Amino acid sequence: FASLAAMFRGDTMPARHGCLWVNSVAECAGRPGLPDALAAHYRQRLHGAFGNALAGGAGQVGGIADRIDQRARILAGATIGIWLAARIDATEAAAWCDGVVAEIRLWSSPVQTTGEKTLSLSARWRMETERERASESARST
Repeated sequence: FASLAAMFRGDTMPARHGCLWVNSVAECAGRPGLPDALAAHYRQRLHGAFGNALAGGAGQVGGIADRIDQRARILAGATIGIWLAARIDATEAAAWCDGVVAEIRLWSSPVQTTGEKTLSLSARWRMETERERASESARST
């Protein structure tokens, strides 16, 4: 997203024309047949790529897989939206990219927890997921 922001801030043709895939998807959306199938395939590929990147080492423990999936959906949607915005206002699309980068950094930045430990958000996330699982398990017994 940082590279996209830099490109959108430069006066390049791609920044003014957007992404061919996203433009095609937007133009053909709702049409039955191949265009709709290709649009769904593109969205699924983006989602899968982000999911794989986010899962790197996190494993599929408890609710972590659900959160990875949610974040992958957010990033896929942001990607499509940013490319559409680039056609309207490349400077604004760059600002959106900056926002996504800032949000992603929050996902791994240190967070002070109770006690003397400082944990990353991902470690805190795993701890909260384990607490949720323990709580659900206690309620079911």
